[in-house]
Amino acid sequence: MARQKRLEAGPEGPGGRDAVARQGGELVARVARLEEQNRRLAAQYRRSRVVGAVALVLIAAVAAVGAATPRTTDYGESDFSFKTVEAGGFFLVDTRDELRAAVALVGDDPVMRFYDTRGKNRLSIGLIKDQPGVSLADGKGVARTGLVVDGNRPGLSFWDEKARMRAEFGIGKDGAPMLEIYDEDKKAIWKAP
Repeated sequence: MARQKRLEAGPEGPGGRDAVARQGGELVARVARLEEQNRRLAAQYRRSRVVGAVALVLIAAVAAVGAATPRTTDYGESDFSFKTVEAGGFFLVDTRDELRAAVALVGDDPVMRFYDTRGKNRLSIGLIKDQPGVSLADGKGVARTGLVVDGNRPGLSFWDEKARMRAEFGIGKDGAPMLEIYDEDKKAIWKAP
């Protein structure tokens, strides 16, 4: 008989199914409240990420505009005033993000360099110690031809594949044209005059 009463009361004990139903209802309500709180927190998190991203973009835009704001600069020559953007160097890259051109200072000397699709420096233009020059390189990036103006004297030089000067044509100190051909040790093997 006691066993029968226990079975009727169910495994929940006294109060039986009503107590379980009451607790179950409270549990369902509590889970529903937690799910609603979770939805609100997730929405708030998404909004904060969007606001943060917008703030980051605005800060970057303000920094970029501030860094690239042109200003009028007078470099001491009359009627020579223009808008400038100042930097230590500029680098141009192609669609594959490979360096194709650079304008920079080498020490205190301004130099422009142009690179082929394999990344080899093929053309350089610059002022080295206040002397203008142009250098043309082969497919390996070795300078093979150069044009310089040393003081008031222009000169054209040719180098071999090991970057040794092999020929030079220019204007000598006396103002007369000159041509020299060199061996591998840069000893003149022919010259005129």
